[in-house]
Amino acid sequence: MEGHRVAVGRRQRGGRRDAPAAGRYARRVHDEHEAKAVRTLLIAVVIAGCADAAPRSIVVVPIVISPPAAAVASDAATPEQPEPTRVEPPAKRALDLASAPRVALRASPAQASAPKPIGSRPANLRTLKEKAKVLDPAPLERANARTPPYDPLRLNEIKETPPALPKGARADIPLAHAGAPLHAISQSGGKLLLVYGARYIAIAGDEKVEQILDMDPPELSLTEKERAFSDVHQVVYSEGIAYVCRGYNGWFRSRKGYVTAVDVATGEMRWRSAAQTCGGTLALIGEYVITGYGEDIMPYALKLLRRADGSSVQSIRNDGAALDFLVDGESVIVETYKHRITYELR
Repeated sequence: MEGHRVAVGRRQRGGRRDAPAAGRYARRVHDEHEAKAVRTLLIAVVIAGCADAAPRSIVVVPIVISPPAAAVASDAATPEQPEPTRVEPPAKRALDLASAPRVALRASPAQASAPKPIGSRPANLRTLKEKAKVLDPAPLERANARTPPYDPLRLNEIKETPPALPKGARADIPLAHAGAPLHAISQSGGKLLLVYGARYIAIAGDEKVEQILDMDPPELSLTEKERAFSDVHQVVYSEGIAYVCRGYNGWFRSRKGYVTAVDVATGEMRWRSAAQTCGGTLALIGEYVITGYGEDIMPYALKLLRRADGSSVQSIRNDGAALDFLVDGESVIVETYKHRITYELR
């Protein structure tokens, strides 16, 4: 209707509001508040009569002005933040066995003589005394398990073919060396000890392989029968000397089950025990090597050897074959198929 005015926008001179100003204001609202909440503006609509007539009435009407649809959608949807880039740590490289210094054994147990037995007991020698014995099926369950979890306190034999690392073992351990599969993993003397193919012993620190002992090198002039008794079963380490249980799988009783002490820097064999001494596992306790041996024709016995020269200090009957030795100071738990037997060194 001619003469009507919309009272929206800035107040003009003379107190009137004009329609163009209202439009500019609305646009500015949309521009400045794109994604904000819907604003309600009160628009006073003045309905007037003709130009020469007085206003009849004033009606205040609330009008809802919505922002454009795109602005509403933009405000309603919270912008997705890009996920932070996840940087995976680099995979640990496998221990380098090929570049490690190789040390060849300089003499075979078959070529060396056993130390002479101690004639009279020196005053400072100590022996094992049984302290406690309990029935426990856990050692047998572990022995029968295909791949038990890795335990740094025990001998971890690899039974699978092809070999696979037990759960919890270092991921950088190679599964083979020089064509020989991984046979056993253990830790002692601050070193990681890996046995490959019952022939090679890798001695590793935290980052690299320090030495590889070849316990059956071609340089040794051995007969086929002599080489048949060179298999390595377990090794323990202390202060540059590797104490190795070997030859248990030989078929001549007079030449099986040796313990040898080898200088890892030179390959020199410091000593070897008598045959039928080590039945597969051994440990260090104080100044001694403890091991065990037994067969169907002889009772199972624990053997205590002097670390200095390999001489036998003690042989005592044990209730079953020794599967593991868990040393704690000067006491040791011997695990068999049925029992856990605690001995003390006195």
